[in-house]
Amino acid sequence: MVITGGGTGGHVFPALRIAKAFQRTGTDVLYIGSEKGMESKLSKEAEVNFKSVLTGKLRRYFAWKNFSDPFLIIAGFFQSYLILRKFSPQVVFSKGGYVSVPVSLAAWLLRIPVVLHESDMSPGLANRILIRFAKKICFSFKESSKYVKSKKYVITGNPIREELFLGDIEKAKVITEFNEELPVILVCGGSLGSSDLNNLISKSLEKILKYSQVILQCGKGKQIPIDKDLKNKNRFFQVEFVGVKALANLYKLANIIVSRAGASQITELAFLGKPSILIPLGLKMSRGDQILNAKVLEKTKSSIVLNSDEITPDIFCKSLEKLVNNKKLQDKLSKSIKRYYEVDTVKKIVKEIKEVI
Repeated sequence: MVITGGGTGGHVFPALRIAKAFQRTGTDVLYIGSEKGMESKLSKEAEVNFKSVLTGKLRRYFAWKNFSDPFLIIAGFFQSYLILRKFSPQVVFSKGGYVSVPVSLAAWLLRIPVVLHESDMSPGLANRILIRFAKKICFSFKESSKYVKSKKYVITGNPIREELFLGDIEKAKVITEFNEELPVILVCGGSLGSSDLNNLISKSLEKILKYSQVILQCGKGKQIPIDKDLKNKNRFFQVEFVGVKALANLYKLANIIVSRAGASQITELAFLGKPSILIPLGLKMSRGDQILNAKVLEKTKSSIVLNSDEITPDIFCKSLEKLVNNKKLQDKLSKSIKRYYEVDTVKKIVKEIKEVI
């Protein structure tokens, strides 16, 4: 089989879980992606064969690259066509992201069935284009079904990273040197970090540390400065990036999680059953998928949602302190968000792919 998709960890990590599941059954798996994307590095680390193709980004806004990128997509289509003809897979599993477009279209032309997977509650532009060419569409959330007129979809959930099943709270205590007397807040802006979240924490830290301990995954080269007096309290642990195993330990230790509202993050929160404050990316920085994800969770009272375009340190501190001091609210959010975790997600997706084959 061929697996394609990339650009962000939200596309790549779930795709690699499916790749590994098929490899264990003796299936020959090839990952086709962009050499510049994180899929190139991560697939090699996961010992999944990888080939790169050229591709361009699909944009809804004006940019000069909109004039050149279509030629890259066309070039990527012909590269994909040649790779697929030579490899001759029985199926292509497409995880989304702009690199999936030339690969999936080439597969359709070669009459190789395509199975799509959409992580977010609203399909991205790449998957909106490819839905009509797919034999089967796997959705993470039932709310996505309204985007497909036909009945060729199934709700499977979104695969989470295997390492998250192995979180160890004692190891997290050793890493952070935190005590058990105060609640722990984990702030995670993704593997690359978030400058906006980092700035928000920097301006709010003095207040937050009066009643809690804070872990911040800030991103490479994005460490925030911290006052010497606050450092001496040993209530703040800052790290540029932690591997998945270490992150699983930190997740286990955290009482409350503050993060963006990407599909993978929501799935992980649902699996963990952690109360959370979500600050989705605004329309200036995204297509609005995180806003929609967050709105659904807010409507079902599964998370507290704050508008990234309107948030201030004061609003954030008041919301966080209210949640920290309200155990009933924490329990309610924890119980409610669990509905968004599908058990046996990988088995469900594997089953759909095998049926298409």
